[in-house]
Amino acid sequence: MQNFTTARHGCEAAGSFTCMASADDNGDPLARLPYQLTDIESALKHVRRAPYPIIIISSGAAGLQHFLKDGRRTISTIFLTGEVLDFSQIRGSGGSLCCLLPGQVQMFNAVDLEKLRQENPQAWSSLMVDKFRCCSQIANHSVDLARKSAVEKLASFIFECRNRQAAERGKLINLILNRIDIADYMGLRPETLSRAFTKLKQLKMIACECGDCIHILNEPALRQIANGAADEFACAV
Repeated sequence: MQNFTTARHGCEAAGSFTCMASADDNGDPLARLPYQLTDIESALKHVRRAPYPIIIISSGAAGLQHFLKDGRRTISTIFLTGEVLDFSQIRGSGGSLCCLLPGQVQMFNAVDLEKLRQENPQAWSSLMVDKFRCCSQIANHSVDLARKSAVEKLASFIFECRNRQAAERGKLINLILNRIDIADYMGLRPETLSRAFTKLKQLKMIACECGDCIHILNEPALRQIANGAADEFACAV
């Protein structure tokens, strides 16, 4: 999803203002629609009473979290920069949305979206492709949770981050989330995730760079582990 060129037209709520997209739509299906630009925290807090069923993450990250009876948290879905978040589907999921990394979102009014669907079916279909791509990522994540070891899950997450950031075949990957959120997303305890990082570093698969970045040292072997071959490298955790 392309970023929009915005112009401020006046506030409707604290931290939120109405924008009009650039006339140059760059092929983006939403580029000619007005939207509300606000921070992630405000958007998630007020969305249930606002007529904005679809938002796009401009920067930062959001997640769909669930709490077990004993207080443990799981994150079933993450939404990163440029990705489409459809509240009409999330409302019935039983989870709650949370801000994982501060940033901003673009919120699109239901009336404008319906007008787009009726007047430009091709653009609407392009928007649906983005939504279906998110569904595919959720399905892949379900496989990771169900059948993979901790090291295999971490290797999969590294490639997921690269793919979702459109980092092509770069070796330096920004993991985006903090270690607690990664553990909750991968269904692991933080100490188990820490051991998985240590194991991959010991095997010289990755090296930890500054901040949340890691450097892939042996991509073919790391890819095999991500696909479920941890036992072949004696790196089960």
